[in-house]
Amino acid sequence: KDNVSITNVKVAQDKNNVDLIFDMNSVTDVTVDVSDALGQKVFTQMNQKIYKDKINLNFSDRSSGVYFIRIQSASKMITKKIIIEN
Repeated sequence: KDNVSITNVKVAQDKNNVDLIFDMNSVTDVTVDVSDALGQKVFTQMNQKIYKDKINLNFSDRSSGVYFIRIQSASKMITKKIIIEN
């Protein structure tokens, strides 16, 4: 049984920089995908070992708009929505 919670993820945004702040209850392999509003992947980071960590995503080279950040562990997935204004 997967007892790992990936719901303890905060998104901190400062203009084009987005920090994903993780507070997991144990070390977990996660995959982070970022897609634009059309569903096209613009970023993927696979099998990242996460515990109490931070992943920085820089959107300065991306168009303004809505993006979806999908964070997935072995059995759970969450999606966060952000808006980039360049």
